[in-house]
Amino acid sequence: MQDFDEVSYVAHLSIGTPGQSFKFHYVFSTIGSWVTGISCGIEPNPTPHCASFCFNPNATSSFCDPNCTPGNGTTIAPETINQACNQKSKYDSTKSSTNYQPEKPSNYYADYEFGYVTATSAGEDIVTLDAADTVPNNLSVTKSPIGQANELSPVFVDTPFDGILQLDSFLQDAKQIKKIFTVYLQEDDTKLDVPGGYITFGGNDTEHCSSETEYQSDMSEYRFLIYNISFNPPENSNQNIGLAYQVEVDMVRASLVGPHEIIESLKAESGAKEDGTIDCDAEIKDLSIQVRNENDSKNLTIHGKHLKIRNPNGSCNIALESMPPNSTPDLKWIFGIPWLKSYCNIFSYDKRNIGFAKIIV
Repeated sequence: MQDFDEVSYVAHLSIGTPGQSFKFHYVFSTIGSWVTGISCGIEPNPTPHCASFCFNPNATSSFCDPNCTPGNGTTIAPETINQACNQKSKYDSTKSSTNYQPEKPSNYYADYEFGYVTATSAGEDIVTLDAADTVPNNLSVTKSPIGQANELSPVFVDTPFDGILQLDSFLQDAKQIKKIFTVYLQEDDTKLDVPGGYITFGGNDTEHCSSETEYQSDMSEYRFLIYNISFNPPENSNQNIGLAYQVEVDMVRASLVGPHEIIESLKAESGAKEDGTIDCDAEIKDLSIQVRNENDSKNLTIHGKHLKIRNPNGSCNIALESMPPNSTPDLKWIFGIPWLKSYCNIFSYDKRNIGFAKIIV
């Protein structure tokens, strides 16, 4: 994977025959895979305040202004949407001999907490993940479902990827490997487009990760439970066991995202301001997270240095954000890049659970 300023990690893959090359974000959630299509940024689109799906009478997305109703929306000046589209490499299904198109393509939208994508079902095509070393190690799925995005929200402007690949559904079709993959992100100074880590498909990353993996058995769907999160943990990990919070790991997130009141308290403890800015020279304490395995409780640690985001303008932010109001009700935390830099994350997509191992390099 390539590292863009330590907040965005993308990988290379190709779609179709002959292969069309793209940079992709990998996600572990249930939202489907998509790539920017050739129609994105060409057809007149509504303004960012009125995404196309908002004209549906049944639209419920938090991105829809109440005035975005059929016949009451504007399609003037969609420059921001077109800019997001036109910065991307675009997939052309008509140039692939292995593309399968459904008779009646369906339209859908993906409502992320941070932005939206509208897409058309593109049927199936061969998708090949590029290996870090030799070509024979490339991983391919011959009939992988993937949508073609025809509208991107403005949040995708200046992002270094052309699409998102939902790893779980992709790997379910990759029958030639074991049902496991390991994610390792390596440390680097704030540089652009440099090697940022590895995803090892079919097993553990024995070069970068400890062989001792602790799987979290209390949840499925790659989620786990935490019971406490603090800059000042108790000496005894079995003390102060609080309410259980569901956590999801997300490589798209540059921060830890959680309940507003807890996030605000942690920001204050870290020395960050209310707007999340922090002195770039400030030393942030390690953040302790309490989990439970089959036997007892245990404190895991996110190093303080991973909780600081250096912005292109030279300022810094604390990598802590409040959960947006349109998030899934039962999901209270999303652990992004700071967590993935602190531990190797091992995903078993047979049992659909997650485990952690120490980074050994």
